[in-house]
Amino acid sequence: MSKNKKVCVVLGNGFTIDFINFVSKSSLSIWNNIDVSNLFSHGGYLKWPSNKNPGFLSKKYTPHLWELGARPYLSKDETIQLIEKIVTSVNVYALKGENGINKSQKYLLAYKELTSYLKYLFIHFNDKINLMPQDINSWAWASFFSALDNSEDVDEVTIITYNYDIWLERVLQSINIEFELPPMTKKGDKCKFKLFKPHGSISFKYKEDLPLSSFNINYQDLKADCSSVDIKIKYDDLCTNNPIIFLIPPAGDVNRTKNGWNTSLRQIYEPKIKEMNKND
Repeated sequence: MSKNKKVCVVLGNGFTIDFINFVSKSSLSIWNNIDVSNLFSHGGYLKWPSNKNPGFLSKKYTPHLWELGARPYLSKDETIQLIEKIVTSVNVYALKGENGINKSQKYLLAYKELTSYLKYLFIHFNDKINLMPQDINSWAWASFFSALDNSEDVDEVTIITYNYDIWLERVLQSINIEFELPPMTKKGDKCKFKLFKPHGSISFKYKEDLPLSSFNINYQDLKADCSSVDIKIKYDDLCTNNPIIFLIPPAGDVNRTKNGWNTSLRQIYEPKIKEMNKND
């Protein structure tokens, strides 16, 4: 390889599925505990944060999602079709530049429930894998990242991941690869791996948490936002009540906002991609 090579890796749900498949080799039951393909399938088991009662996806806790037909027994295709309808409504509404929600806008109200649901769903999934497999270094993706890290020909590795989960970060930590998430965390000029999560992450937190006992879904505003410099990154004790949920659901338009944390990320990684040449 030529000197000063830059590498860009774009990851989606396939990366997470491949990781879980690798974990399943030593823990066969893992597929019973995690389903990242059909996002409603575990909704009946998922616990409501404030009282730990199961049934997050239910008429009681997410009435607008329920009214639109969200059920744990839906097929994968039925689930994604419903999510796409909800997100499309939000994308169209966002074009108006409005942020308020009234009680008649059931798709927007369902969107608020969906983002909260997805956050706690992926926190729940993350807790199902307490420790990385001892042979994680033998996983193809881990070997690939290690090769990039050890290569003197590679100056920088930009990873853009659209996954909410933090298994990528946990894998990198397990194989002793230093990384940063600009602009929230910086490790210095020698840090080769730069991670960007334009759809958000369960690791993103805004300032201080509120009491978990006071958790409720805020239906007042379509979107709560902040500057990326106000985001903290945390990888443990994730089941908290944070004022902002940093998730853009599947089929969501990451370009619909012109400011805020998501825009800050794009302003960093998009120029990096444009600067890459045929030798990268």
